[in-house]
Amino acid sequence: MEAVRKIYSGPRNPRTGKVFFPGFEAGAEAAPGGWSAWITGPFPIAGAPTIQAFFGNQFFTYIVFEDPTFDFRSFNFDTDVAFADAATAGTINSTDPDLSRFRARGGKLLEWFGWDDPAIPPRSAINYFQSVVARSGQGEGALQQTQEFFRLFLAPGVLHCGGGPGPNAFEVLAPLVQWAERGDAPERITATKYIGDNPANGVAMTRPLCPPEVRRVQGQGGQERRRELRLQGPRRRERRLAPAPQPTQGIRLGA
Repeated sequence: MEAVRKIYSGPRNPRTGKVFFPGFEAGAEAAPGGWSAWITGPFPIAGAPTIQAFFGNQFFTYIVFEDPTFDFRSFNFDTDVAFADAATAGTINSTDPDLSRFRARGGKLLEWFGWDDPAIPPRSAINYFQSVVARSGQGEGALQQTQEFFRLFLAPGVLHCGGGPGPNAFEVLAPLVQWAERGDAPERITATKYIGDNPANGVAMTRPLCPPEVRRVQGQGGQERRRELRLQGPRRRERRLAPAPQPTQGIRLGA
């Protein structure tokens, strides 16, 4: 159970406890193409036990350290994380929240993410979206400004690029074209779950995917007491992130 808890909580420096990246979500661990392929195995690929192990070892061995003898067990969290960023961030990272030039050219960005993605933690997408909002200011106005050109949709029960137990069939290109060419921003995207993931078998269910909306979290006397990100989806459960340190408005994602 300790190993599973670490997967959920995300990688952290064992000395300081600092978290470097979000962990993975609970809900679809046993789905075909889920954790068994990406995280826990067995899913042998090129000598590695899982897809994550393959990508991770190849990245640090040949791109970061350029040392074929690299052993992940020797990874130093105090120095090697910073070294990896210094060596590769300029060409690989896509975390710059300044999208002002993109927006000035009339660009529209529609991002979707599977809530149960076993390859890339979905909260990394949320964190990036929040960073873009934060660069626009504070509260509802900042969110509205951001959503004039950038919208994020989360798909509950969906794995990496598709699949999973949730409604995993939906169209994103057509709404993006409509937005870019006609100015009609997507307010929701209808996701469909086919029986056996086969359209010929009929529809099991449909659910709307929705972009963020402002949510105020109030304390006694109606005073806003913290920012909180609440996420609701087809499974009728809330996912709650840790509160931010300063009191302000929050963002809620989901249907």
